[in-house]
Amino acid sequence: MTLGATTVDSVATPVGAAPSSTVGKREAGSGARHRNVQLLDRFELESGEVLRDVKQAYFLDGNLNEARDNLVVVFHALTGSADAVGDWWRDVVGPDRAIDTKRYAVLCTNLLGSCYGTTGPSDPARRPFPEVTTRDMARLVGQLVETLDVPSVALVIGGSLGGMVAMEFAAIYPTLARNVVVLAAPAEHPASAIAWSHIQRRAIAAAGDDGLEIARMIAMMTYRTAGELADRFGRETHDAGGFAVESYLSRQGEKLRARFDVHTYLTLLDAMDSHDVGRGRGGVASALRLVNGRIIGVGIPGDLLYDPLVDVRGWTEAAAAEYREIESPKGHDGFLLEGEQVSLLLREVLEGTATATATYDYRPGAVGGSADGHGQPSKKSSRNGTQLKNGESSREARADVVILGYGRIGRELARQLDNVAERSGVRVAAVIDRSGFVLDPDGLSGTRLETLARSKESGIPLAEAPSGVGGTASEALASLRRFKLSRPILVDLTASDTTPELEEAIVGGMDVVLANKRPLADVRDATRGLVCHAAAHGRRVLHEATVGAGLPLLDTISKLQESGDEVLAIEGCPSGTLGYLFGEIGRGIPFSIALRAAMVIGYTEPDPRDDLSGMDVARKALILAQLLGYGGTLDEVEVESLVPEELRSVSVAEFLARIEELDPVWRQRVAGVRASGRVLLYRATVTAESVRVGLVAVGALSSFAALTGTDNQFAITTTRYMANPILISGPGAGVAVTAAGVLNDVLKLARWR
Repeated sequence: MTLGATTVDSVATPVGAAPSSTVGKREAGSGARHRNVQLLDRFELESGEVLRDVKQAYFLDGNLNEARDNLVVVFHALTGSADAVGDWWRDVVGPDRAIDTKRYAVLCTNLLGSCYGTTGPSDPARRPFPEVTTRDMARLVGQLVETLDVPSVALVIGGSLGGMVAMEFAAIYPTLARNVVVLAAPAEHPASAIAWSHIQRRAIAAAGDDGLEIARMIAMMTYRTAGELADRFGRETHDAGGFAVESYLSRQGEKLRARFDVHTYLTLLDAMDSHDVGRGRGGVASALRLVNGRIIGVGIPGDLLYDPLVDVRGWTEAAAAEYREIESPKGHDGFLLEGEQVSLLLREVLEGTATATATYDYRPGAVGGSADGHGQPSKKSSRNGTQLKNGESSREARADVVILGYGRIGRELARQLDNVAERSGVRVAAVIDRSGFVLDPDGLSGTRLETLARSKESGIPLAEAPSGVGGTASEALASLRRFKLSRPILVDLTASDTTPELEEAIVGGMDVVLANKRPLADVRDATRGLVCHAAAHGRRVLHEATVGAGLPLLDTISKLQESGDEVLAIEGCPSGTLGYLFGEIGRGIPFSIALRAAMVIGYTEPDPRDDLSGMDVARKALILAQLLGYGGTLDEVEVESLVPEELRSVSVAEFLARIEELDPVWRQRVAGVRASGRVLLYRATVTAESVRVGLVAVGALSSFAALTGTDNQFAITTTRYMANPILISGPGAGVAVTAAGVLNDVLKLARWR
């Protein structure tokens, strides 16, 4: 055989002579699609072992243009085939599809080691089959592309295993591809995915071909989400007995066993586990930063196999690539099942390279980001290519915000959102209070929001405002679902247990930003149930402002953990209210006067016992503890209340009338601490095993002793920062500060989406 020789259904044909394209079948008046097979005498693997008489099956749909620069290379996933057009991606690739075979020549091969026409272990004579890698797969396709004599490739794309091979292809041929899109795939196979592979291998080792069915069922539980299975099957039973979801999984296993080869499955699992694009190249950043073309990594919120932030966004940041997301309640398989969203992204990518006069405002984190992929400003265009007016956002670039709780923080947040609306593409679509809501699906203007704010400050509820509608928060969310809001974000600024409403919003497709601590610290959510619920439905919950207002506390903890550091303990004074109060009584101000002043300034809840009870600090401490792996509930937090037993059950009015009774107690207590050269504080101490909040007396040299006003401070002890913990200090209370913390989370979600 000679290198590059190709057969088409056993009939010789030159490489690159593309047959006419139809969608997987022969049509009247058109040519038929044929699978091609390239034959090679030898192919050397990364391991140094040489394969002889190698076959590579592929489809080449569409025709190369005169410049031969319109080639698109598509890579399939674990059990896929070369037939993207006629089989597994027909909604995305084909005539008049996003990858239009009337405009592009589309090459899709069956990967090395697979069982749909390319050399692999499905041939008994080939066993034992040598280890192959994603790099081997990319090189085999690369030499086929070279025989097509193309100066550049318009697009290289793949999902899951196909995404790993696409990444390798880009690294091997860094000047060849103008665009690389990697869907739901890591730069190096993570430990969790390797663990899933191991379980599948053990199933196959124990049960042979029957084990392939079990392995498929195991894999399906990483490809889909709990939310999708609950919505699709619930607890329904099957006619033949058992639960419907059991029948579904069994059928998936049976179908794969009927069409796939168990030896192939094991070979491809090994290839995925060995995947590391930075291997031998100085790391991921070095491997991918050399690529001349634009690289886009696409994550799927709720993906149980490859975490979008850790396994996808992480490598895009390292490689200075773009990060996008597609939304799917189905999880990992979203790249196969969400054809409309994938198509939208690919049309933008391909139009951006095919039309020299048009550039697009691709915002990182959304389906749409910066034109050069590095966040630089660019001329904005709409989907049909018409230029948008200054400040106008296309629907896909916009995020609609719904504010739940239109008190002081809600009104300030609305003002801050209005200030950044033009440059951020974020706008307020609705505001909700206890009486009802005001909604405008085209966005509430700054003037309208300010009018509503003045009305609220005058004591007029939203239900009584012009266009206001009476109803509960749940009824308001139901009304919102009648409108197709763009990438909606629900912001909860209440102090109530809104967990049912938030779960309802998540199921309805909304991301959530919280300043409200109760849904995270409530007993029902002791294991971060709301966050898990959101992940199962492909949604996100951000809650930086629940602890420390606008301080970057939770983000810092997350980054430490992502880097492999272990957070051992957190000590903190997370209450601006109590910080102010103890600062005042430490200066000799009577307790009653200091508390009333805090109420006037707006530092306390309407019932200041909510602050003095320590429960607000306890909820914040529990949220921090959950990040460290603490599995307890709010009831298990050790809390020291500052409210005497006899004043806990009286009315607010009576409590306020009697707070002077507490002045002598606090005067004596503060004097005793001061006499020993210490300072009295209310502090939280958090580990993975225990949570305590209460009074402590610290030495004058402690960093905590220097706190003034409403400042918060947190000391984070980790395995790397043990002798000198990380200190984070700053304002921890105040309307503007808290609203700014919430705004940051909103903008972060808008960029991610």
